[in-house]
Amino acid sequence: MAGGSGGGSEEEADDGVYCICRTSDTSRFMIGCDNCNEWYHGDCISITEEFAKNVSKFFCLLCRTGDPSLKTIFKSDKKSCGQCNACVRSQDCGKCETCLDGGGRKCRRRVCKVERKRKEEKREKRRREEEEHLRAEQEARERRKKEKERRRKEKELQLKREAEERERRERELEEQRELEREREALEKENHRAQQQQAATQRKAAQKAADRYLQDDEYVPEGGGRSTAKRGNARKQQKQQEYQVAPRRLRRRGGDDEFLWNDRNRLTQEEAKQCFGPKCAQVARANSKYCSDECGMKLAMSRIFEILPARIQSWQMRTAEAELSNERELQKIREQIREADFEELEYRRKKTDLEKLIRRAKSTPITEEDIEESEDQEQIYCVTCGHEFQTRTAIRHMERCFNRYESQTSYGSAYPTKGDLAEMFCEFHVPSQQSYCKRLKILCPEHYKEPKVLDTEVCGFPIQKELFNESDVDFCRLPKKKCIKHISWERMKRAQVDMEIIRARLKREDLSEQERTIQIQMVSRGGVLGLMLHDTIEHEDKMVVEPQDSNARRSLNLGRMEPHKALLNHPRFKEIREGPGSPSGAYRGDHDYGFRPT
Repeated sequence: MAGGSGGGSEEEADDGVYCICRTSDTSRFMIGCDNCNEWYHGDCISITEEFAKNVSKFFCLLCRTGDPSLKTIFKSDKKSCGQCNACVRSQDCGKCETCLDGGGRKCRRRVCKVERKRKEEKREKRRREEEEHLRAEQEARERRKKEKERRRKEKELQLKREAEERERRERELEEQRELEREREALEKENHRAQQQQAATQRKAAQKAADRYLQDDEYVPEGGGRSTAKRGNARKQQKQQEYQVAPRRLRRRGGDDEFLWNDRNRLTQEEAKQCFGPKCAQVARANSKYCSDECGMKLAMSRIFEILPARIQSWQMRTAEAELSNERELQKIREQIREADFEELEYRRKKTDLEKLIRRAKSTPITEEDIEESEDQEQIYCVTCGHEFQTRTAIRHMERCFNRYESQTSYGSAYPTKGDLAEMFCEFHVPSQQSYCKRLKILCPEHYKEPKVLDTEVCGFPIQKELFNESDVDFCRLPKKKCIKHISWERMKRAQVDMEIIRARLKREDLSEQERTIQIQMVSRGGVLGLMLHDTIEHEDKMVVEPQDSNARRSLNLGRMEPHKALLNHPRFKEIREGPGSPSGAYRGDHDYGFRPT
């Protein structure tokens, strides 16, 4: 019988001595004999506390000497019973899932029923713990939900109170504004009444002044000179009041919204002459022309006068922008040819890869090359973070990546057309009304890798350069047992397909740039551009003009020779001559709308 520090029966405690050392010290580790019930110190009989934890029944040396049948019994540390068929079996079946997986786990037919039962108990215990954890989380979630609902109701109530308070304040402000408007209206009415009363008084005073002036003009026959002077002075004063009073009355009276003073008096806009050819009419307000016809005539006249020279100038010299665009086009077309050559090169590599894969599949399996790795080093998955053995890590990482990749959808509403359609998945998803745009060979949702046979060889090309067919060797391990070259065909095919798609996208981008530059070049020589823009050449050499008038005339005629059809146009003649005017009446001497205003 194993024990700990202290202990023993009450009778032994009364004696007060223990162990072979016959001391009463109970502060050290002690173990009791299951036969004589005597307690011994562990250090006295050379038994440690860790050793005693594995002892089921302990018998001291005296008891074992007296009875040889007594032996110390240890606790069983076996995980299996050692009697069932699974414990007796020494070879794997090679047919169950664990054997086919090749992950180093124990065959299912070699798992003891005791071990299986213990695992089931652990699984059941873990399930109960998870249920308890989920129940606690659910209760906590319910509590948080109730607390959140309570806070939401409190917030809604607070917002409602604030809204009511805001509405009450707005009503009070509106009432104050209404009272203010009524007071202003009353003051305005009183002011208008005062103005009308003042105007009435002013009119009455004016009438009285006129009557007094008429009376003052009369000079009696025998009257003195002073009376006439006083009458003239009074007349001048009344006339000054008459001249000033109506002005003030006009400023203060009338519409209240149109009050003005001497500084901001409105002046009538000056009348301007129409800018139209041979038109002497007055232009409309806020316009340069008297009618739309005059504006159209001037525009047509400008076109027929300016455009031929601009066209000739455009034809005589090449614009710098045109040369720059031509250089850019040449560069872009060279890049397009390189992209086409790159795509053809990768398509050739794809054909060579398929030939290499077919050649590798014909390689026989060599059993001597199969080596069982004893390395049990553990590494962590970069995706999920779990720990796995190195020999199964690559397969697990591939599956883990596919599982996480399936959570994201890459689609388009339209299917891919052309020769690139075979490289994309193009699986139609009815729920999303889209087509999957992953690489067909790497799509984790819609691509299923063919089942690997037992007789299939790995076939990975062991060489530095993949497409160098000279001196090529292949991995001869069975594909199921090779842990170094998992799904190497898929990876190489996906790599080549990705390079082909990249080259095609690059070519389409360059084609779009080429189209944009071509549109710029086509739209550069238009009528609107020639009329709005002009280029001035700053040349070092002086251009010598011909002195002879005949030579100058012949030069001008030679320049305008290509545009006789434009000059002889009937609409141009009508504009130049003017309706109802003799031939040659209009010589183009107008100012094209740049007349000073």
